[in-house]
Amino acid sequence: MRKMKSVFIVIIAAILSSFTISDLISPISLSQDIIDLGRVEAAKKTEYSLICTNTGNIPLIIHDIEHKCNCIDVKWNKRPIKGGERDTIRISFKSKQKGAFYKILTIKSNAGSKEVSVKGEVVEKINKQRL
Repeated sequence: MRKMKSVFIVIIAAILSSFTISDLISPISLSQDIIDLGRVEAAKKTEYSLICTNTGNIPLIIHDIEHKCNCIDVKWNKRPIKGGERDTIRISFKSKQKGAFYKILTIKSNAGSKEVSVKGEVVEKINKQRL
């Protein structure tokens, strides 16, 4: 019985030693760390698509995307992103409060946390000039 236990431990150790730390973590690569929405019109929804790529070898699972503002809505596919694949995080911004803004989104996943900044300026109306 003791010999079987030792053999089992050796097999488990061999399996675990074949993995590197980078194999066990799914790094997130984002198309941008700072999203500049520029000038946005008050009370109008502005949308942005952020591309998220799994540069690791194991599936990347986004658990939550935190933000502290009712002016931001975030949607993403809840399925795991396989190694080497990408998916889209959709960000919507809508505010009536005029002025500059700077918001931080925290993407929480099995690879840890990553922050993305969203900035711009809310103006009353954007005048579109004809050429």
